[in-house]
Amino acid sequence: MRRADFGVGVAGWKPAVLVGPVTQTIRLPELPDISLLRAAAAAEGYDHMETLAREWAQGSERFDKPGCAIFGVYADGDLIGVGGLTREPTDPEGDALRVRRLYVHPDHRARGVGRAIVGALVQEAFDSVSTLTVGRTKADEFWRKMGFSPVCDERGLSYRLKR
Repeated sequence: MRRADFGVGVAGWKPAVLVGPVTQTIRLPELPDISLLRAAAAAEGYDHMETLAREWAQGSERFDKPGCAIFGVYADGDLIGVGGLTREPTDPEGDALRVRRLYVHPDHRARGVGRAIVGALVQEAFDSVSTLTVGRTKADEFWRKMGFSPVCDERGLSYRLKR
């Protein structure tokens, strides 16, 4: 899968599939108020926004190591989606990054927000590594549509994208 297949890496690219008053996908230098995302994720039974807030507050994961990053999408001043990159812990060669803490508020799904975040993550990742992975997920259809291939290992089903 080429970066251009995601619509990223092209001069003047804007996430054209986004619907509504969404600005753009931006790299977050600091973690903004994620209370809206935390509440929505908790209501759906997900704990990864709580984990994001806790790890950021503790300083154990701030997405500031080489190759790591965190991106967000805003609509009407609210953070409506977020996703990050960290080093893939199972890759001894250091040629892989993992998508972490990807979440889009339910009111903004199926509008291109997740695709825009993943597009930014792919572009960022493929500037430095050749493989991008996703841990266990329930979003099988989304990852397949994004061009990721399923991988079954001892941890269960996950996804991988090669440059």
